[in-house]
Amino acid sequence: MTLKKNIIKEELVRHKVIPILVLLLAVFVVAQAEQTQSERLQGLDSYIEQAMLAWKVPGLAIAVIKEDSVVFMKGYGVREVGKSALVNEHTLFAIGSTTKAMTAAAVGMLVDEGKLNWDDPVTKHITWFQLLDPWVTRELTIRDLLCHRVGVGGASLPAYTTFDRNEVLRRFRYIKPYAPFRAAYDYNNVMLTLAGQIVAAVSGMSWDEFVQERIFKPLGMTESYTNIDPLWDTASVAPCFCCDLPGRTVGIENARNGANLAMPHMPVEDGIRTIPWRKYDNIGPAGGELTSNIVDMAKWVQLQVGKGVYKGQRILSAAAIEQMHSPQMIIPSANAPIFLKQESGVHFLAYGLGWRMNDYHGWKMIWHTGGVYGFLALVGLLPEENVGLVILSNFETSKLPLVLMMRIFDAYIRGPDRDWSKQVLAKERAHREEQRAAESRLQAARVKGTKPALPLSQYAGRYIDDAYGTVTVTEEKGALVLRFPGAATGDIKHWHYDLFRLELRAPVAYPMFVTFQLDEAGKVTEMRIEGLADFSRLPDK
Repeated sequence: MTLKKNIIKEELVRHKVIPILVLLLAVFVVAQAEQTQSERLQGLDSYIEQAMLAWKVPGLAIAVIKEDSVVFMKGYGVREVGKSALVNEHTLFAIGSTTKAMTAAAVGMLVDEGKLNWDDPVTKHITWFQLLDPWVTRELTIRDLLCHRVGVGGASLPAYTTFDRNEVLRRFRYIKPYAPFRAAYDYNNVMLTLAGQIVAAVSGMSWDEFVQERIFKPLGMTESYTNIDPLWDTASVAPCFCCDLPGRTVGIENARNGANLAMPHMPVEDGIRTIPWRKYDNIGPAGGELTSNIVDMAKWVQLQVGKGVYKGQRILSAAAIEQMHSPQMIIPSANAPIFLKQESGVHFLAYGLGWRMNDYHGWKMIWHTGGVYGFLALVGLLPEENVGLVILSNFETSKLPLVLMMRIFDAYIRGPDRDWSKQVLAKERAHREEQRAAESRLQAARVKGTKPALPLSQYAGRYIDDAYGTVTVTEEKGALVLRFPGAATGDIKHWHYDLFRLELRAPVAYPMFVTFQLDEAGKVTEMRIEGLADFSRLPDK
């Protein structure tokens, strides 16, 4: 009897103890998780500050999201170099091509409503759109637009001109393709713009209105703008992407109503310089002028981490998110960004619908950068860990946002302990040295002491291309100047013999070789600009 009582007593004790142990274990696990969460971002603050110095980035803002919570948010540095105004979580930056994912989401919302399908022909919704090849025009789908596989090129058309969105699209019927349809990865802003115009055609509101009503409003993104008109007077903005603003200095004090925004910066020989914001609304859905801050963009990232749900509200279906986050077009390794080149843990790089993606030591990364002259934005996701981040900076040529993404992702997947900033900066410096060496070789091959066949005045005149329209070449102070009316301007400098070189008056010169064709009478009939277009000479007025 005593033995039986002892057994019963032990059982009672055991059944009481086990739940207690389970409870204690659960508390330990939660505490450990919280501790790990804190530890994962330990040292990030000082790392960012040191990396900003190394990369010479004036200002930066970052937010990190885990599950449905913002676990890190902070601004660093200054809004404009040489001035004391600090970046904070409400400072506005251009987000560039990270806008593409919003356009894909807008399409996804209309797919959810049954108003269109990812594989609808483009001409079903915009009947007037044409490409040079009628077969491609007929076969082109919305999915093709969103994953960069059209092969048509033509990136300079909206960048050098002030044509509006529909006029840019109309003129694409004259752009010669550079790759077979669906055979090559062709990063193309204009095709994403076309997707945005389909959203407008189907929804009955402009792309801008749709984004504001269907994305900004439900997410509470009250400090975001689809264009920069509320932030700047026209006189303070460069009129096109590849335009300058000569004779005018613009700073944060010129922003409308004292807006809390960052100024863009570009490198010069002795450091960095501030440049004006610019009009680029003609590719708005692809990443023209959309402006935001980390407070608002964190909400957008939370929607992605939540697979279409934000604060319990379903805004976009899980099926649409899955389409956007799935590979649609393989990106060749030769096109891999410098921070992923020769990475042993990376085996593929692909484009989804508005997103880039790759593997990394067995984990899936989804991300996209947004570069507008003087700004570099980044949105990144680590979906298996329910982690996301947004990084906004005001120095476009820096790879710092990518560096910080990898530093944070390594922390969450317990990746290798490495200094991404140091390693990528070394790669970047080597790449710049290669570029300088290539330019030096080109300059060394230049034949000195030669002259063009005709006096410079004989090359001046009006030239026309079906896509780019009429441009003018004038002789000014012993040199040739090319002008797109009201937009980009460039200097055509003699190189050697009958070869010239065009350098744009823009934050990046984009040198292109130019040749002039002569007829049997020695008259100029054509101007060929390398990689751009062949312009026919118009009769003199």
